[in-house]
Amino acid sequence: MIRFSIQKLLQRPPPFVVDVDRSRNELEISMNPSVAAHCAVARLGGEKASVIGVEYCLAELSSMGEPGTKEFKVPNSDAFHEISLSGLKLPLYPRQSKALARMVAIEQGEVLFKEEERSEHILPGIGWCLIAKATKEKPLNGGVLGDAIGSGKTVITIALILQGVQKARKDRDASIGRSGASLVVVPPGLVQQWDDERTKFTGSQLTCIKIQSVAELKSCSVKQICEADVIIVPAGIIEEAPGPGPRRPYTEHLTSKAGLDLKEGKGLIPPAPTCK
Repeated sequence: MIRFSIQKLLQRPPPFVVDVDRSRNELEISMNPSVAAHCAVARLGGEKASVIGVEYCLAELSSMGEPGTKEFKVPNSDAFHEISLSGLKLPLYPRQSKALARMVAIEQGEVLFKEEERSEHILPGIGWCLIAKATKEKPLNGGVLGDAIGSGKTVITIALILQGVQKARKDRDASIGRSGASLVVVPPGLVQQWDDERTKFTGSQLTCIKIQSVAELKSCSVKQICEADVIIVPAGIIEEAPGPGPRRPYTEHLTSKAGLDLKEGKGLIPPAPTCK
């Protein structure tokens, strides 16, 4: 299989074709834009897109300079209409409602973004560079709710979970270990606070499991986790050091389940960043 792949790579056409016309003592150089275009398109990867845009150009290395940069703008939720959600004990502010509408649209695959990949091929000795750019629009898979402190990110997230809880419940299947729960990872001191906010805004509508330590995790059954709507854990649980014995019980257990070599620390999953 590897030999076949290498042979295929060796058989692909070059981006530049150089030919000598001895009758006229001329050197003819032609480029093959499709080679660069195919390389750029291949790097897009993933699922197929209905429309892929391809552009190419020939540039001189000496005149290329630094690549041009565009002004970076962070999109907001101003263009979205406020969304109403039954079941919340307290209403959302207009800006929170618009943020929720945007997050719902993202989860439903309605928000698109443009993915771009480039392919560059240099002709040695001449100083030419064949550049191809491939672009496609695809649904945005998630995002970051980066509002300011105190703007209500927690309640917006709780509202998003409540909005999609019926679909999540239909998708879960405890018999095969498939959960529809939303995993909430917070600093250790905010586990109870986050759960208090959940109760404040949704009452008992969402089934929640709080896991403060590896010991509490071991006490939960697969069935309980699969049937929960929300699971709240502290960020440091994967690096918990409970005194004597294993220093990283969660990570070591995960390493063991993955079939990696635990002797002399070989194959251990690298430590996670310190939670401060």
